[in-house]
Amino acid sequence: MEGNAQMAAIALIGILLASGCTSYYDPGPQADVDFETIYSTVTSGGMREPGNYVIKDETLWNALFAGRNIVMPDFDEEMAIGVFSGDLTMGGFSIEITRIAETEDKLIVYVKETHPSDAASLVLTSPGHIVKLAKNDKPVVFNYDGNIKYGSEDGFTYGIAPVGSVDIITLKSFPAKINAVIHGYFPDGCTEIDKVAQKRDGNGFMIEITTKRPTGPYCTQSIVPFEKSVALDVYGLPAGNYTVNVNGAKAAFEMAVDNIISGRGIEFNSIASGTYDFDFMQKYGEYVINNQSEWDRLFAGKNIIMPDFGKETAIAVIKQHSSGGYSVEITRIEETPNGIVVYVRETTPPEGALVTMSFTTPYHIVKIAKTGKPVSFVFESIRRDAVTAPGTIGIHNVAITDVSIGQYNNATKQMPVTIKGQYGGRSCTTLNDIGVRREGNAFFVDVTYTQTGAACTRDMVLMEKTVYLDMSPTGQGPYMVSVNGLETGFAFSV
Repeated sequence: MEGNAQMAAIALIGILLASGCTSYYDPGPQADVDFETIYSTVTSGGMREPGNYVIKDETLWNALFAGRNIVMPDFDEEMAIGVFSGDLTMGGFSIEITRIAETEDKLIVYVKETHPSDAASLVLTSPGHIVKLAKNDKPVVFNYDGNIKYGSEDGFTYGIAPVGSVDIITLKSFPAKINAVIHGYFPDGCTEIDKVAQKRDGNGFMIEITTKRPTGPYCTQSIVPFEKSVALDVYGLPAGNYTVNVNGAKAAFEMAVDNIISGRGIEFNSIASGTYDFDFMQKYGEYVINNQSEWDRLFAGKNIIMPDFGKETAIAVIKQHSSGGYSVEITRIEETPNGIVVYVRETTPPEGALVTMSFTTPYHIVKIAKTGKPVSFVFESIRRDAVTAPGTIGIHNVAITDVSIGQYNNATKQMPVTIKGQYGGRSCTTLNDIGVRREGNAFFVDVTYTQTGAACTRDMVLMEKTVYLDMSPTGQGPYMVSVNGLETGFAFSV
């Protein structure tokens, strides 16, 4: 059984190395860092488990090396770095830190491993090497002949998430919003995402996803898939072709036009606005109307004055909801070098408000000077102030900081979405409600909290909740999720 476990561990290590555990970008210029060996062994006396350690205080040092005859560094001014191969059943192995280099944003520890020949002796060995160097607060990575690994510090082991593929999701908006939907896996049940770092070099986006897991505890050894959506920083990009590299997995997208608004305001006049019931207005969406036939298709029989299409263009926004209390308003229109941008504000009713429980279609129709330029729409969602009980200040939107897509459950036809956010006032606020609505391939999630008094502590309340999107009926293609205006997306192919 022990031999089978060792073979499984070796196989798992092979999977991790094959899946791109390498640096996701060229680290750039490097400067050598002076270091001094304080312990080295190729026989026994090292650590029983393999690992890379960054040690900056006496607590971690004692946890690792208490009782060993190794001189502890002066942690006021120094730090230690150790690399260990773990228990091995034959001689001929060795491990050595050959170089430490500093870049703009990290320390790179170069590690050389030597493996035995066929004639190696069958003895228990545990090679290790510990060095000390001047204290440095930059993150530390370990370069094993081109394979980049992270180390253990403060009770956690850090690493790079194996990534298999990257999908590019372009959301319907201008300026364009583009998400990289990343598919990868964790090697065990204890590992989780630690940090997601993004930077751009020219036309290339580099994303590094690092992981962490508690050092030492037993974990299930089954591989755990994950999906993570990362919003790319694309505002202001010029038109062109771009690449995305996530821990070695690559994708590409094209920006057809310059992704920046730098236009002038356009005068517009309202033609009609309000809310129709479902039977009166069954077509919904965003429309640019330049002729009578298209106008009649949408508004024939309705008491709305038609523009003069010889010199005017009509723009209409029509939404559909399963209850009343919603409204929609075109707030401004701008002309840019790439076309016309229409800004739309959608207002949702407060939680608990008395509204009609039938389908409604809020709408707004305006007219502008005749144009044949392409038109795009930018949406802003807000919630009306609630009518609250005495002593209650109101219902407010939670500030959302992160939205992560989980693993689809084919049995329940649900897609889990984990939402992180924060709201203020620990002594007088409570989470109010999480509402979900679906419009085609778009899900809108409203997360609110209630403030119940003015005398409120200032410390922030952190929130993490998981909601489950009903994917039935399902269809292949990209989906958008908007949580209090923070948008992400995912590709669905089940």
